[in-house]
Amino acid sequence: MKIIESGKCGDNVSYELTEDGVLHIFGMGNMWDYSCSDFYRNEKISPFGNNKNIKKIVIKEGVITIGNYVFSGCSSLESIVIPDSVINIGKCVFSDCISLKSIIIPNSVIEIGIGAFSRCNSLMSILLPNSVKEIKAEAFMLCKSLSSITIPNSVSEIECDTFHGCESLLSVSIPNSVVKIGRGAFRACCSLESIVLPNSVIEIGEEAFIYCYSLESIMLSNVVTKIGYGAFQFCESLKSIIFPKSVIEIGPSVFVSCNSLNLVVCLNSTPPIIPFVRSWNNFLHTDLDVNYETCALKVPKGSKQAYLDHPEWSKFTRIDEVELLIEGKCGDDVNYELHDNGTIIISGRGVMDDDCTFENDNRIKRVVIKGDITELSENLFKDCRRLRIVEMDSPLEEIADGVFSGCENILSMTINSELPPIVGANTLEGVMRTTEIRVPKDSIRYYKAAKVWCEFTNYVAID
Repeated sequence: MKIIESGKCGDNVSYELTEDGVLHIFGMGNMWDYSCSDFYRNEKISPFGNNKNIKKIVIKEGVITIGNYVFSGCSSLESIVIPDSVINIGKCVFSDCISLKSIIIPNSVIEIGIGAFSRCNSLMSILLPNSVKEIKAEAFMLCKSLSSITIPNSVSEIECDTFHGCESLLSVSIPNSVVKIGRGAFRACCSLESIVLPNSVIEIGEEAFIYCYSLESIMLSNVVTKIGYGAFQFCESLKSIIFPKSVIEIGPSVFVSCNSLNLVVCLNSTPPIIPFVRSWNNFLHTDLDVNYETCALKVPKGSKQAYLDHPEWSKFTRIDEVELLIEGKCGDDVNYELHDNGTIIISGRGVMDDDCTFENDNRIKRVVIKGDITELSENLFKDCRRLRIVEMDSPLEEIADGVFSGCENILSMTINSELPPIVGANTLEGVMRTTEIRVPKDSIRYYKAAKVWCEFTNYVAID
């Protein structure tokens, strides 16, 4: 194929562009970093920037880093091949590559730079390997076609504006390595309906979920301590939220325009701090900005007076104390507790009674099974259509027929059993096969080979 352009793009890296629109990058070492503008002195301008003739990029083995801005604005780029030698994808490398639909990142890349894929309007899928330790700010900002993404379990922070404006994003899988959700991380993800934060997240940044108009449900981490200013502003579909007892600070204006919110549950016996924050107009805010007349507040038993004595929390016209809805036994050594927040905890040891069932119980949103329970009874949670989260810490050997049948809205199942539990023909009937299945890292291959479990496509490793 005829070469129409060639040159250097690194000290020991060269390129050739052929007439069919294929750009070949080859050599050893790092590609040069470029600038987005020649306004700055001594800054190189990429020879490929805004090139409409490049349709495909093939980077050969030996290239270690892809430099800043190098392919920015290649509006006709549809595919790219990245070799296993690449460890770093630089700042705004593929920004404004509006024809790029998918990309596979090799299991050598450690860092994805600031705005690396920003404004890739056609990008629908991207596979991120567990080698990635850092996803920088704005990495996928305004990727308007991106519908789902799984964050590797090597990432500790979702930085500011990482998914800002990903308006088609329906699901995101966050691993238990993440400790912080940055400012505006999911800003204006207006199709996102629910999200589960693992029990590793300790901080949610300012405006983290602002303008998530469709967000109906968010399950907060049990260790989160701080929720930033305006974190849930304009989440117009959010109906309820539970702040775990670990929360000690909630930023003001957290519920601005959350018009559907009718229940806030705060499980800390000590009212969380609501600090003063100075807004854009220099006004000091220290208000949750919730409709205090239509939204109820529920607090732990014995702590109502503490909330009534608080200058901000006392604004709620209705403050009730949270108690267990029901509790009892479902086996010789097996107990259960159904909490006001929709969490049912089954604990103890051994086998459950055959007649124990919570079939079609629309109060149940989360299931926690702990202790040394080895077998669950038939139809235990059949048709619990509001069930979203399942956490099974027990060494389960078998999950009986129909246990989760009809639970079509489960988002995540955590199973700590190293070997896949035996399941009946209808145990998981109706559960979406894209549901996140969280199992021990070394056990994933066993689950993928086991009957029924092999049908699930979204496995996440846990430590």
